[in-house]
Amino acid sequence: MADPSPGAGEAVIEVTASDVMFLDTLLRSGWGEGFFPVRPPYVPGSGVVGTSSGGRVVADTKQDVGGAEIPVGGYASRAVVAESELVPVPSGLTDHQAVAFLHDGPTLQSLLPFVAGPRVLVAAAAGGAGVLLVQSLAARGLHVVAAARGSAKTALVRSPTCRGWTARSAVRRWSGPSPRRRKGAIAR
Repeated sequence: MADPSPGAGEAVIEVTASDVMFLDTLLRSGWGEGFFPVRPPYVPGSGVVGTSSGGRVVADTKQDVGGAEIPVGGYASRAVVAESELVPVPSGLTDHQAVAFLHDGPTLQSLLPFVAGPRVLVAAAAGGAGVLLVQSLAARGLHVVAAARGSAKTALVRSPTCRGWTARSAVRRWSGPSPRRRKGAIAR
């Protein structure tokens, strides 16, 4: 595919990292054509970080196709985005952190108002939004039970960066009142 050229009100980003979401893998498999009208050839991905006009920026590369926002344009070395999508990256963030916040940050912000009580269970705690949610809740002094399954995911929730978490491994057909009462639950 040809290098993208910006139109009026658009900017080019020299991409250093792209956001990779599970949705991207689903779309590449052909799922969701009714919701996201994408057909090959196209460039998947919907979030990038890099440089534009000499500054570090993060941006959503989504495009409007027939009134639907589709996640395309992110898996490229250069991406064209609306200038209004450019967000400066603070110096304290790495490129990978900045692009992770692009989509998972708003999800985190939408979940925080619903948190009540001193003890919180976070399902899928090893996912992007789950990691941000658990870290944010733990920083607020809440006791967080982080549910994850599989050795790599439970290792993540037990890592030194996750102090204050209680890790629980998911159990098939988890239906009890709390993870601590289920046989096989693992607490740190």
